[in-house]
Amino acid sequence: MTKRDRKNKQLADHYAALERLAKFQGREISGKKLSLILWRLENSVNPAATAYCNGEIDGDKWEEIASEAKERVYELLGDIPGFFINGDPRGYSLKIDASIHDPIYDLGLHRDFGGYLILSPEITGNQ
Repeated sequence: MTKRDRKNKQLADHYAALERLAKFQGREISGKKLSLILWRLENSVNPAATAYCNGEIDGDKWEEIASEAKERVYELLGDIPGFFINGDPRGYSLKIDASIHDPIYDLGLHRDFGGYLILSPEITGNQ
């Protein structure tokens, strides 16, 4: 399998997992559309976390950005058990704590090394 084939399979798997998540949450939205929205959100929150850690923005501004991102995810998918905005810029920002053992965690979402579920992972074709 080529790198392109792996990447396409990973994307298809991710879209399907997001559709299962949306359906589980009682929402009807295409996985691809949801992925694009979440990717844009991830790419706006993570730089803000970096700016906060570097002292470029204060805690109030970081909380405002994180709160807005959380509200946007809630608008899209409802209240997801264990969902949080990660303030550590070295990792993904849109995470679900999988230690809660909810059926949501068997939907096939990407996991990071810490075991957290990732709503918007980088798809490279290398995994």
